[in-house]
Formats: sequence, structure tokens, C-alpha cells
Amino acid sequence: MASVQGEEVVDRVRQYNDIVEVITDYVALKRSGKNYFGLCPFHPEKTPSFSVSPEKQMFYCFGCQTGGDVFSFIMKKEGLDFRGALEFLADRAGIELPQPGSAGGQASRERQELYRVLEGAARYFENLLRSGPGEPARRYLKDRGLDPETVERFRLGYAGRSWDGLLKAFTRQGIELARLEQAGLILPRRDGSGYYDRFRDRVIFPIRDRRGRVIGFGGRSLNDGTPKYLNSPETALFHKRETWYALDLAREEIRRTGTVLVVEGYMDAIAGHQYGFKNVVASLGTSLTLEQARILSTLASEVVISYDADAAGTTATMRGLEILSKQGLRVRVVTLPVDADPDSFLRSSGAEAFKGLLAGALPLVEYRFRRVLKKHGTSTVEGKVRVVREIVPTLAEIENEVERSAYIEKFSHQLGVREDSLRHEVGKYRQRKRQRRARTWGPGHRNRKIRNNRDEHRNEQIMAALTAISEKTPLAVQKAEETLVRLVLNRPEIIERIAVGLSPDGFEGFEIESYRKIAGLLAKAYRDSIAAGKGFDTRQVLSVFDDEQTRSLVSRLLIEEGLDRLESEKVLNDCIITIKVHKMKKRRFEITRIIAEREGKGVPIEKELLEEYQELSRCIEEMERQR
Repeated sequence: MASVQGEEVVDRVRQYNDIVEVITDYVALKRSGKNYFGLCPFHPEKTPSFSVSPEKQMFYCFGCQTGGDVFSFIMKKEGLDFRGALEFLADRAGIELPQPGSAGGQASRERQELYRVLEGAARYFENLLRSGPGEPARRYLKDRGLDPETVERFRLGYAGRSWDGLLKAFTRQGIELARLEQAGLILPRRDGSGYYDRFRDRVIFPIRDRRGRVIGFGGRSLNDGTPKYLNSPETALFHKRETWYALDLAREEIRRTGTVLVVEGYMDAIAGHQYGFKNVVASLGTSLTLEQARILSTLASEVVISYDADAAGTTATMRGLEILSKQGLRVRVVTLPVDADPDSFLRSSGAEAFKGLLAGALPLVEYRFRRVLKKHGTSTVEGKVRVVREIVPTLAEIENEVERSAYIEKFSHQLGVREDSLRHEVGKYRQRKRQRRARTWGPGHRNRKIRNNRDEHRNEQIMAALTAISEKTPLAVQKAEETLVRLVLNRPEIIERIAVGLSPDGFEGFEIESYRKIAGLLAKAYRDSIAAGKGFDTRQVLSVFDDEQTRSLVSRLLIEEGLDRLESEKVLNDCIITIKVHKMKKRRFEITRIIAEREGKGVPIEKELLEEYQELSRCIEEMERQR
């Protein structure tokens, strides 16, 4: 890997990190025209307003007005400073960076050190599994039906019985105790006399992030110790709420099929992969989180969940299913035999039988209905009433009318109640929900008109993003200045033409402060690049601006649909005329005010002032004919 310096490294990292590919790791994007759209990862929304331009290498959300380039996205999404984002993307692209000398990269350097420590720990556990002390773990894994290739692929290991085996091995290498504690590998003794290993006499399951880097460990006790399974604590790298076990191995298959199979534990995921189900991930527990759901929504459109038979009916699991569904994922639930889990079922019945279970997985709506039916029964009127009461909200949430009607027909038959009665209850529930929403978003609420209308939302937010707009500035002039800035951003080579056309003030004559700032800084950067004999790449344009608000506004102007070259020539001239005519009219109005004041005071009016008024009127009339 070659080492590069200064601006050169930033440009190279940007070049090797296509913004669509990077953002697709976080957001499910669909192409529409030139751009891609998806649900914004920075604020809750149901209608996609997050846009990514592969041509401009920019993103912008029309909902929360967040925008920028690939560095801006990673800074905001990963909570990094610019140096941290640069290192993150350089690592992704396999580019070696010069060592930072500033304090700004300290957090990123510490994260990299943690990655190195955890990788070293993974190798330590792997080596112990292969050596003599690892015999109990090897026997356990063999009894669980894992072949050597699977053990190697998942990098399984063993933590020995010693209280300080890893601690001694790492201190001999000069690793600081504080770093081992930060990585979650050691714990302080209660008497303050030192530290001891967190994992002892356990089969070790390295937990990796989406890029395959070790971020933590899970350990399964071999001696009936408690807890049976022990995970790494929360660290700077490991956040259980945001982690899926085996996602690094499953992500490509998930993308290819659009479906992810979710299981509960390490062995369930490992067995799934060994038996040929390459899209399996484990949730590290039954309590699914919003963060986990969002991650899956960037990769798949459907989730099939297969938890242990005794866990599938828990309240926590149902909450998780709701979370997945609300992220726009189609959810189906596999019903396993009693006392079975995916691992034991695969070992006892094989891959084909498991495929049969997957094929028969119930849609979430039907799974909910069966649970409620089992809970209350239909042998009594009271039971039927309770079933209806619990299932009506589920039916009411189905937006597709054909699907909702089909389920109402099916469930009413199974309940033994009249279809029109169930349909009536669902209709009442939906009506009450609409009324509650109307009260919440009623007259006087600022967001009422924009809540479900992206275009109106965008227009209102665009206007809110403008700063220091004079009340006397006509809308046509505002739009003309905005359009000229957009043209300059997309075609910086026309900067001089516009500046000359707007003479004598050039861009300094813009009335909207934000547009004046953008055009002025861009013009300077462009001229400096030309003077230095360099080309000016619009993908580098955000580096010109020093505040997030301006960068977001620039991103919006860049990412919105532009004009073709022929059309933009006419628009350019029209905008220049609009701005110049406005300035002339302002000056003519000022002259009119001066004349009126002097006439009121009986003061003579200079000939030059009257001539200027006449000349302005003539120019205004002539320029308006050119439109």
C-alpha cells in the first residue's frame, strides 16, 4: 500500500469510496432517474426523502436538510471527526495513511489499537483451541457436529482455565493493562491487587463487524459455570444493540436473495451456514432493537425469524417482530417443533427438512393471529371477543386494501364470526386512528401539510434553509440567485461569464447571504485552481465550505435535477436579467423616493438624477424584452 500526503490522500480516498456503495452499507437505496433514494438514516421517516447522486458523489435529505459528501456521511453516521472518517474510508479502500500528528485523530488511533488488541486475542483463543489445553472445547464442538472448515471459518477458539493466561501473554507483548480492560478482555480484582481474564474455560465465538473485524467475543461455559453464555461488555467498538453475529459472512447472500434468516444464538447461526444457509445471522438474544432492524433494512426486504420453540412466543420477541415490520421489512416466522432450536433441528432432520420449515414460515399477521387464537381460544363468546380485540389493530395496520380484506375474510372464517362484523371493527379502529392523527396534526400545526407530501415538505424546508433573506427580495430574484449558484456548482467554468454578466458587483451583489457566500467562495477556489494549473472537480467542492449548514445547502443544490447544457444557457441569461432588472428597479425606486422627498421640501431636483431615472426605465424595458 502506497503512502500519500495532504490533499492528495483525501482525493484518493474519495476516489476509491463510491458514495453509493458506502451508503448502501447503511441505507437500502433504490434508483430513480439519475439518483438513488431511501429512508434517511438521520431522522425517522416513512417516505424516502434521502437522495444520493452517483454523478455528483453527494447525498442530501430533503426532510432534515442534512447533506454532504462521503466524508460528511461517515462523520455523521459513525460519530467521527474528519480525520476519523478519512481513516475509516482509507481502511475500507486499503489505502495507507500517514500517521496523524494532531490531537483530532486520537480517538481514531485508540479505536485502531483496540482492533489490533482484539484481533490478537482472537488469534490467541484460536491457537489455544488447536493446542493441548483446547481438547475439551474441540470435543464439545465435534459433539455439536461442527466440521473443521466451519470452525476455521468462524474463527472459533478456547479460553483456558487459567485466571490470567491471556493477561500474561499480552503483558509479555507490552500491551497496556488499560487497553486490555478497554477491550473487555480483563477485569480488575475486587481487592485491587490486579486483573484477571474475563473469559475462562469457555468456547470462544469471535464477534465481528460487517467488515470482518473482531469487535468482541462470546464465550460458552464448558464446566456448567454461570452464566452459560458470556459476552464482551459494551466498549468503544462493541455495541450489542447494533450487532448481528455472522453478518460479515452472510451479507453478500442477504443482498443477493433479499432475505435474511434470523436465529437466536451463535450455534444456530453457525449450524445454518454449515448446512448451506448462507444468509443466517444471530441476534445475540431475543430482544431485537431498532438499531439492528435498521441494519437489516439496508440489506434485505424480507426477514425470516427462527427462534427456539420456547422463545418464539415471548413478549420480547413480539416487540422485535414489530420493530422489524415497522422498518418496512416483510416478516415471516418459522414454527419449530417443541424443544427444538435451528441447530438441533438441522442436526437431527437435515437441510431439506429445514427448507420445508422455511417454506411454511407464517407471515407476521398470521403468526400474531395464531398466537392470540392459542391464547384465548374460540370455544366461548368471551374468547372470540378477546381474539378480535387483539387482532383488530394488526389488521388495521395493513395498508394494502386487498391484503387486509383477504385476512379479514380468512380470520372471520377461522373465528366463526361474521365477516362484516370483523370488517366493521377494523374500520372503526382505522377511523379512530385517523381522528387521533387529525387532532395531533390539525389546523395550526406547522407540519400538517408537509407530513405526507414530499414536494411540499421540500419546498418549505428549502425556504427555511435560506439565511438573511430580505423581505423586499422578490421570490423570482431568490430563485434566480439559487439557480445561478446551482449552475456554477455544476459548471464552474461559467463562473467568469456570470460574474461579468452581473457586473459591476458580480456575486457580491447577491441579496441572499448564503448564496452570496457560496458563489464567492466557489469563484475564489475555482480561480485559485486555474491559476495553479489544476482542474477543478465538483466532487471536491464541499471542502471549500467550513460549516455544516452551508455544506448541506450546497449538497441540495448539487443533487437536485440539473439542466442540460442548451437549456441552462437560456436559464443563465434569464437569471442574470432577472437580477439586474431587480437591482435597476430598486435604484429607480430609490430615485423616486428621493425626488418625492425633495419635491415635498421644495428642493430643486438635479438633472443627473432625472436622467438616471429615465436611463434606468429604458434599460429595464429593453432587458425585459430580451426574456
